[in-house]
Amino acid sequence: MQAFRDRRLQVVGFAGATFASLYFASEQIDALAFAPVQGRVGETIAELRATLPADQSDGTVLEDVGFDGRRVTLTFLGDARLDMRMIRDSGRDEKCKVWGRSLRTREIGSVEYRYRVEGSTSSVFIDRSVCG
Repeated sequence: MQAFRDRRLQVVGFAGATFASLYFASEQIDALAFAPVQGRVGETIAELRATLPADQSDGTVLEDVGFDGRRVTLTFLGDARLDMRMIRDSGRDEKCKVWGRSLRTREIGSVEYRYRVEGSTSSVFIDRSVCG
């Protein structure tokens, strides 16, 4: 309790609490722009491109990996017999395991999983709010 009576400790404590709350708020709502930390996005993309075309466990084929500086785009080709709703909605944990760190550090803004089946295209976007 003695610490709360000292004016200097009050100011330091208030400044620390303010900085911490602003940092946590920025992580949730992009309130402040903190510099991104360099990660492994380039390496991950190079590894994925080296294996193209790559058969996936869900029955699709990874055809292309694109990167425009903020968004990674993965293009998959699917067969008409596949249930695209199930494929799009499954595997969120695996997707976040691959891209979560890069999304949290803002090295990339989002990841688009683009599925093409018989002329139609369907996309799923993963961003920081999904991988929280």
